[in-house]
Amino acid sequence: RGMNDATMDRKTIRQWWTRWPDALIGVNCERSGFFALDIDCKNGKDGLRSWTELIHRFGLGCDIETGSPMTSRD
Repeated sequence: RGMNDATMDRKTIRQWWTRWPDALIGVNCERSGFFALDIDCKNGKDGLRSWTELIHRFGLGCDIETGSPMTSRD
């Protein structure tokens, strides 16, 4: 149920990570004051190239953090 099951309760978090030790951490971006952009490079699309073009065109800039290689792959 995704964000509908979110909690900040430490006991619940410990129980969940005991049960699902490989689970990823979710963040409420709005409440945290930042946003996330999922740049995909798959199915013949090169999201990183598109993002780079937007940065050059509109003067956008930000730090990029990634959990996976940002290379084209089909």
